[in-house]
Amino acid sequence: MEIDSISVAEALLSIFARVGIPREILTDQDLWEDRNLKDDDQSAFRYVVELQEKLAETAQIAANNADISASKYKTYFDIKSQDRQFQPGDEVLLLPSDSSKLLVTWKGPYTVLERRGKVDYLID
Repeated sequence: MEIDSISVAEALLSIFARVGIPREILTDQDLWEDRNLKDDDQSAFRYVVELQEKLAETAQIAANNADISASKYKTYFDIKSQDRQFQPGDEVLLLPSDSSKLLVTWKGPYTVLERRGKVDYLID
């Protein structure tokens, strides 16, 4: 399952919007313009709204950095990777992944019977 960085950023925004920031404060613009409120109360409202804006900006920066990092990692991986193609009759080794990662050993050799996809082969 691939997770999109924008979805993560939106989820973080949703979570941060629910924690300690009541919707009434964020949507009630009369609170901003009420001259009867003390300066401390108005600055608390400003702080909450500015915090939400900073969180949105931070989430966007994190999403952008995640995309850049993923792109760099893919480039680095692609440099060292090799495109391997096997023909029917070739012998190959298999690295099964169904057991513990600490106990994995190569199995084989197996004979390639046919190619079923770009990286999928039927082996005997």
